[in-house]
Amino acid sequence: DAALLQGVGVANQLTRFTPETLLREYGRYFISNGLTSHLCAYLLTEVRSGKELLMAMGDAHAQMRRTSDGLTPPLFEYEFYSHDPHGFVLVYKSPRKLCSVLVGAIEGAALRYGEKVQITERSCMKAGADACRFEVHFFAPSSGTLSQQETPEQQERRRFQRQLAQGSNVRRCSAKR
Repeated sequence: DAALLQGVGVANQLTRFTPETLLREYGRYFISNGLTSHLCAYLLTEVRSGKELLMAMGDAHAQMRRTSDGLTPPLFEYEFYSHDPHGFVLVYKSPRKLCSVLVGAIEGAALRYGEKVQITERSCMKAGADACRFEVHFFAPSSGTLSQQETPEQQERRRFQRQLAQGSNVRRCSAKR
């Protein structure tokens, strides 16, 4: 955690993006990148959707809690809707309060399976709640162009990623001179 937060601090100084934005992007990247696919292949072989991935994540964290390694992964609880098979409430509890990483991971799960996701935060530990509560709804993208399929938040994220990439390219180019 200390190394992650130190890295976020440095990235914040370099990019001027908020720590919350950087943590969210980290969560999104972690879930959707190829290295995670390789390292977590045992977990991902049975998963076919973003919702299933979040359920598997909760199970994996519960198993980690039972080891003697001293790990304290977050607790996840789920509340399901009888009227909506693709929506549910995800309850997150962790003294680390890295809920921004979780939001990014939810978005990364949707990205991994070509889905869209709508996330509504109902409570947050950083605002004094005992747990973070997120209403999550996954759905398949409609046909049309990518920009027509993306939510405004996803379009903003793509703009952010382009800015981040352009900024690092500028720094790399100036460092070579």
